Amino acid sequence: MIIRRAISSDLAAIQQLLKEHSGHPIGPEHLNKRDIALVARGTDGSLAGFIWCGLMAKNTTGYIACFCVHPDWRGKGVGAALGKRVMQEAARQGATYVFGAIREGASHDASAVNALKIGMASDPVPCTYVYASVPKALHEIASLEH
Repeated sequence: MIIRRAISSDLAAIQQLLKEHSGHPIGPEHLNKRDIALVARGTDGSLAGFIWCGLMAKNTTGYIACFCVHPDWRGKGVGAALGKRVMQEAARQGATYVFGAIREGASHDASAVNALKIGMASDPVPCTYVYASVPKALHEIASLEH
């Protein structure tokens, strides 16, 4: 599996994955140099997953608004790998905290949620509200790798 920044030629596959398994829309404006858009691809080139983290507050805070692992790749560490990489990128760009709301079971594997989970939202849609320090999240993700 290869994890790298998403580029414009990835957009159609990302949009198809999200349409089928997440419902979260994304456009070319999300693939900019400031925010963090990452894809995971299998060695055959298939799209295994996608994560998008917007940076705000002078890059000190990240917002994970889109996170999806293809059903064929769930349970294989894709979510945890994407979570780890987005946290590393966020830290590299100066972020110390990341937050977001992720629908449980809708579009990612359990290891990714366990790595990032902090508390439950009171939203009527089952979701996990995530607010984590970047170093803590990286530590939690690393513990899943052993």
